[in-house]
Amino acid sequence: MLVNFNVKWFAPLFLSYTMSYAQPNFRIKYPETPKVDQQDDYFGTIVKDPYRWLEEDTAAKVKAWVVAQNKVTEDYLSHIPFREKMRKRISDFINFPKYTSPFRVGDYYIFSRNNGLQNQPVFYSQKGLSGTPEVLIDPNKFADDGTVAITLNGTSKDGKYLAYSISSSGSDWQRIEIIEIESKKVLEEKINWVKFPSPAWFGNGFYYSGYAVPEKGKEFSMKNEFQKIYYHKLGEPQSKDKLIYEDIQHPQRYVHAQTTEDENYLLLYVREVGKDGMQVLYKPVTQLNLDFKILFEGFDYDYQVINAVGDMLLVSTN
Repeated sequence: MLVNFNVKWFAPLFLSYTMSYAQPNFRIKYPETPKVDQQDDYFGTIVKDPYRWLEEDTAAKVKAWVVAQNKVTEDYLSHIPFREKMRKRISDFINFPKYTSPFRVGDYYIFSRNNGLQNQPVFYSQKGLSGTPEVLIDPNKFADDGTVAITLNGTSKDGKYLAYSISSSGSDWQRIEIIEIESKKVLEEKINWVKFPSPAWFGNGFYYSGYAVPEKGKEFSMKNEFQKIYYHKLGEPQSKDKLIYEDIQHPQRYVHAQTTEDENYLLLYVREVGKDGMQVLYKPVTQLNLDFKILFEGFDYDYQVINAVGDMLLVSTN
């Protein structure tokens, strides 16, 4: 029998069952959520916001409130009589090996595999089609609770290095690390304070989008503003990375870099908050002292430069 397991319908179905089968006399006593006298005047319209205090995620009272809420939830779920049976049934559904399609880097093929119940997939490298797969990166060894995830971010033009980003506990903050594919040696440098990075390799390094170091204690509550483009040279500390681009006039724009395969052009894709399209800027990599020129005005359409053909660019757009 084939089973189409769709979490979109399973989650509400599971909740309805838990509500129906939980002990009927079990009463939930929710922790008190205080209200404050907070209101804002938006052009003459008064908007009350009594729970504004919950936005300060580092405050002791907010942490205590979250702990209390979690305790109520766990206490309720612990009274569901078939909870362990449901856990086992779900485990049976997902307990099978899962692979991603391999991609080729020089002489190597790289892919990921989850043996069934691993928290994170393991990345493997295999030399040639008949080679033996060997572990390249195992995220499950980074944290005992399995909450550290890895995203592959592309390889150097010569196929020697692979960049990947590390995220802990579901945070958008990531750290870029570099591994040498053949030797499986992780380089010493760590690139911190990046979000959804997409390193653009050039020469002995890469361009990447990053942020300034956030204020201590507010790493997870500050706005994402003033994203910049830096260049990192392999073997050097992040403190020596060169600032390539910033836009102080538009603090909430997002930007990421790309280099053409022939390494002649550096392209920047700029997105505006609240708009669907993008703006594309460019300059010859050998003339970084010049200002970026606009290749495509924003922000009505999407663009993707596929490759350079001489002094022409092949572009995909909608």
